[in-house]
Amino acid sequence: MTGRDSAIDVIRTLCIVSMTSAHLAARSLAWEVTHVLVWYDGAMGFVLLSGLVLGIVQHKTVQRSGLTAARTKALRRGGLVYVAHLGICALAFIVASVSESLDVRYAGVNDFSSWWEPIVAAMTLRINPKFASILSLYVILLALTPLASWALARGRGILLCAASVALFTVGSVWPAPFILPRVPGVPGHINWATWQLLFVAALIVGWNWSRIRGALTRPALWVTLLSVAALVGAAAQARTALAPSPGEGAIAVVDRLFDDGTIGIGTIVLAFVVVGGLYGALTPLADRLPRVAAEIGRIGRRSLDCYIILCILVITTPLFWIYDTTGRRAMLYAAATLALMYGWCVLRDRWTSRARAATAASEDEPGHEPVPLRT
Repeated sequence: MTGRDSAIDVIRTLCIVSMTSAHLAARSLAWEVTHVLVWYDGAMGFVLLSGLVLGIVQHKTVQRSGLTAARTKALRRGGLVYVAHLGICALAFIVASVSESLDVRYAGVNDFSSWWEPIVAAMTLRINPKFASILSLYVILLALTPLASWALARGRGILLCAASVALFTVGSVWPAPFILPRVPGVPGHINWATWQLLFVAALIVGWNWSRIRGALTRPALWVTLLSVAALVGAAAQARTALAPSPGEGAIAVVDRLFDDGTIGIGTIVLAFVVVGGLYGALTPLADRLPRVAAEIGRIGRRSLDCYIILCILVITTPLFWIYDTTGRRAMLYAAATLALMYGWCVLRDRWTSRARAATAASEDEPGHEPVPLRT
């Protein structure tokens, strides 16, 4: 397999659509359609696919350039996400400081006794604005990636699996130290110790992608996966209809298995079932309609950019517009946001193409010779 995998990009686009509806049009018709499975949503797919793609890239980099190059690439990516996290925290701080109504949602100047406290809190990932916790989560996961790549490159995958499962178990039994706080002293929603199992498992799949990909495209497998996902979704809908509030006994066990904060093992398995089934179903379509797949997947190719755009709008919109997230206007706003993301991705792709063309042209100039590497 060469080049980009359009089916993966299309699924990432679907994840962004799901998160956009959840963050800007919660409980609307668009939200209901994109969250029909209840126990699975775009955030889970976003993290899973991040691990999958990173596993593919890390394996290729190790084979081509070695572990040091792979580590550098992962940490550079982590640094970029860290800067984005700090920017989002700064934006939320400014918004909360100028708007009394939003001071409850985000930490503002009135929530700290010293000027340096919010800076330190943001730098240590102890400020996580609402709907932006994935950035902090991603920073942690990328920091762990070099260790995972080292284990896989050295043939110690079993050790990696054992460590990941152990961390998941500790995080499930004792979640408090691992939950990313909304602000210092106020617990958030994401437990990074449990979410890392989803990411690490996906990274392992990505590392072995050349052997796994073919099996997923077999109709018998992806039809089975999507059928299982549909059955689980029907069960989730029934559970919600019969007992909307937290249950007891067997229902409580099910809720724990499919929790989305301290993510349950059932949710992790369901995420792989959904993404695997979608990949198998979409791959032949992407192969037959490559241009259509490329356009639909454009947002997916720039999924981090689009997630940051979504975070910015979620934080700033209440400054100038308070609206009913369940209505048509909310869905139109979500659609407009997706259009904005698409436009940004078009511009980014054009800039990248021009930069590559300029680089290629300069390398073809007479007298241009590559600088030899020091050995």
